[in-house]
Amino acid sequence: MLSFKKLLRKNIVMDIVSFILFLLIRLIQLLSWTTYINRKKLVDYLKTGKPVIIVFWHSRTMLVTKVWPKKFPVYGIFSTHSDGRMIGKIYNHLGIKNLLSTTKSVASTKEVVFKFLKLLKSGVSAGLTPDGPLGPAQTITTDSIFLFSKSSGAPIVPLYASANRVKYFKSWDRFMLVKPFSKSVVEVGDFVFVDKNATNDDIQKIKKNLERVMRDKTKELDKKMGVYQKL
Repeated sequence: MLSFKKLLRKNIVMDIVSFILFLLIRLIQLLSWTTYINRKKLVDYLKTGKPVIIVFWHSRTMLVTKVWPKKFPVYGIFSTHSDGRMIGKIYNHLGIKNLLSTTKSVASTKEVVFKFLKLLKSGVSAGLTPDGPLGPAQTITTDSIFLFSKSSGAPIVPLYASANRVKYFKSWDRFMLVKPFSKSVVEVGDFVFVDKNATNDDIQKIKKNLERVMRDKTKELDKKMGVYQKL
């Protein structure tokens, strides 16, 4: 008899489960009141025909899809590991197309890097969780987003999210499950541009600052919503 984990790896089962989870997420979103901060800034920029690189913490994936304007295509990077494929399928239902990595280390292969840059240079936005898929939580573990920004000219746009009725999972990222009838907030952060002549030292400074800002802003929103917990 197949174990539950092995059963979930079968495509047909994964398709069914991912669709059910999508429906649950959409229902919770519909039964929750969301406030958007600085969303117009993102929409106005996208209207110029230029792409952005969206980044947000792995633990807040349930909330951030609502902020994205549906008429603009966007891709996400997901691992081909079973967990990554499942998340990718759910996101596909939520309107984010899949750009799969060929390894567990997201955004690490030449194929994915090429596809990502090709999308950005064609005017299509893309995003990823800079602390995923394995953490450490709320830590930018890759330089990829800064190199993508440097090469394409697309700004990095951090998203922050929280809600007042949540359950934290005991996972590596302390995943935030939003409960029905919650009040949530999704904020578009300041755009970060990486100059085409930026050195590695420049990138490391930008990386360190962005990580600090993303951590501080997440903590600030969690405290505002009354759900702050230390990692």
